Amino acid sequence: MMTFVPNYYSKFSCIAEKCTHNCCIGWEIDIDEETLGKYMHMGGTMGKRLKAGISFDETPHFVLSADERCPFLNSRGLCDIIAECGEDHLCEICKMHPRFVNTYSEFCEMGLGLCCEEAARIIVSEEMDFSLVCEELSETDNLFREAPLLVEAEFLSERAEIFEIIQNRSLSVAQNVSELCGRYGIDMSFPDMSSLCEIYLSLERLDHKWTELLEELSHSDIGAGCIGISEFERASRNLLCYFIYRHSAESLYDDDMESKVKFAVAGTFIIIALCEMHKEKSGNIAETDIAEYARMFSAEVEYSEENTQMLFEIL
Repeated sequence: MMTFVPNYYSKFSCIAEKCTHNCCIGWEIDIDEETLGKYMHMGGTMGKRLKAGISFDETPHFVLSADERCPFLNSRGLCDIIAECGEDHLCEICKMHPRFVNTYSEFCEMGLGLCCEEAARIIVSEEMDFSLVCEELSETDNLFREAPLLVEAEFLSERAEIFEIIQNRSLSVAQNVSELCGRYGIDMSFPDMSSLCEIYLSLERLDHKWTELLEELSHSDIGAGCIGISEFERASRNLLCYFIYRHSAESLYDDDMESKVKFAVAGTFIIIALCEMHKEKSGNIAETDIAEYARMFSAEVEYSEENTQMLFEIL
């Protein structure tokens, strides 16, 4: 099966101990059946540690410490399983993160998730237009590739047109968004910032800082026009393409591309609005700050299937 990835995909590598939002902290990590079998048959000191560090209640998972650290994350911020056994002994979730996969009839697409700070930095800072590369052929895909199923071919063609609209640099990104919304009959008044913040505040939230930021933004005078600020144009286009690439495949099953476009536009508005609020308070904003707001959005919204589905329905 051929695999397609974004043109920036190969730039990613885990920054390990340099990461300030380590994915081995604060997340309950489930262990797949095949990897669990490896762990159960492993001897020696590591075998004993693995057996002691796994909970078998319902889905097997690593038992987090009191400070919510994976028991195999050492004091240097590195993984003892990798150090002692190699990456092939990681469970499926740890091997894949922060990657995601959308599988079609005879090919699949992989991408990097914004929840990882290094992936977020790469995504928001990418200077080239979004395109897909076939890993097996190392060739850029024109996004109109043939698919064996008509519905997939129609979907790929529609998605390619969306990418073209977003990345039409003869227009401002605000005009790109206006054209995109016009294509789907989306009322441009829908991303009223106060109303949007209320929607996101109604979702399950993990980090109190995210709640505080949304509440502050809801009382600010920052509007949807922030997406048109030239300083954020590159990040805005990249985020719009990312959200469409990651989530639009669901429209193959629910025939609702409009909600995926709304999700992409609303998510981009929120992230860029937080960036503008940051800039107004501090006088400037760095690329790492933009990436951090994108990472926080993803951790709070995208990595909760319930939150994502609720937004598709609400928006």
